[in-house]
Amino acid sequence: MNELAREIGTMDPDDPKRGNLIKELSDLTQLSASLKFETNKLLGQRMDDPARQIGTLKPVDSAE
Repeated sequence: MNELAREIGTMDPDDPKRGNLIKELSDLTQLSASLKFETNKLLGQRMDDPARQIGTLKPVDSAE
């Protein structure tokens, strides 16, 4: 994405390819954000499951 952004930055504003590259960069940015969101969601779920299991455990009496 960085390379694409740099390429767009060096292009002439009237270059006919520029619009397509901007669209591609936009699509990649949206895809990246979606993947990060889904990854965070999945990690959260994977962390919540053990936390729920720990929450259902009964405390043991401590030996004094």
